Amino acid sequence: MKKLLALLLSLAMIVSLAACGSGSNASTEHKAVVWPNEKTKVVNIICGASPGGNTDAQLRIWTDYMQRTYPGYQFVVENDSNGGGVSAFERVRNAEGDGTTFLWYHNGLDIMRCIGRYDYSMSDFAICGYMVGNQNAYFVVVPKDSPYQTIEDLVADAKARPGEVIFGGQAAASRQILYGSFVKACGAEFSFVDLGSEGPTMTALLGGNCDFSFISYNQSLNYLQSGDVRILAYCGDERAKDHQEYPSLKEIYPEYSNFFNVPFLLGPSKMDAELARAVNASFKDMEKDAKVQESYGTMSQTYIYYDYDKAQELFKRDLAVLEGACKAMGY
Repeated sequence: MKKLLALLLSLAMIVSLAACGSGSNASTEHKAVVWPNEKTKVVNIICGASPGGNTDAQLRIWTDYMQRTYPGYQFVVENDSNGGGVSAFERVRNAEGDGTTFLWYHNGLDIMRCIGRYDYSMSDFAICGYMVGNQNAYFVVVPKDSPYQTIEDLVADAKARPGEVIFGGQAAASRQILYGSFVKACGAEFSFVDLGSEGPTMTALLGGNCDFSFISYNQSLNYLQSGDVRILAYCGDERAKDHQEYPSLKEIYPEYSNFFNVPFLLGPSKMDAELARAVNASFKDMEKDAKVQESYGTMSQTYIYYDYDKAQELFKRDLAVLEGACKAMGY
């Protein structure tokens, strides 16, 4: 009888432990996060830039791809450039992190933070995607009648006349960061004049109101062909593939680092990392889409997909360049 009772107690204990073990496993198991899903039938993407520019165009390419890939869902774009984009930033940063609201904007958000125009970094959002791959850098251009024949001529003159050689650019934009990176690398002292976008900058440059600027790849070549400018160097870390005749800034000034204007897909601060990973995975095949690459090609860019972890890594890399450039400018 005693042996039978002991056997029954042993069996009961085994069953009990098995049940506990089963419960423990069940508590650690979870379904993989899927996005978009039934709770995100309508996805709102707020663009912090006005319609018609590159940032907006890149967003339209993404939403077109997503609409074709997930036809049962709606991807709704809203442009909100109020306050230089700050209105859009704050609307998304403070939104619920449920996968229904996103911000599309470039790393100008962190430029604004570094120069004191915004209080938060992209690291205060959920970084869901680094949304461009290969793109052409800017050229360093001077007017056709400039006394500078090389980039070394320009730097030597700036060192001889500190603060008298004028750079024309756009504050709180990638060209200002390129300028800061250049200043840090070459050790010369220039004067920075905020001339706004490329159109007004070119007008000022050709009118003799500034000595040099960084102008986008295609625009520089157009003005070169018309005989209005001289190209001194390429702002990339290496020489331009199709224009090897121009030295890169980095080969002359090794401390220089290029800085691209890169669009990001950002979620609210409340969005957890697993959902952000699922959002990133939802467009992993976008790189293979012919229509996407054709559309990016019209902007002289090639789309490359970066997974969630790589997006975080690239953000940190670019942020280090940005903060170093801002420090060189006294911010």
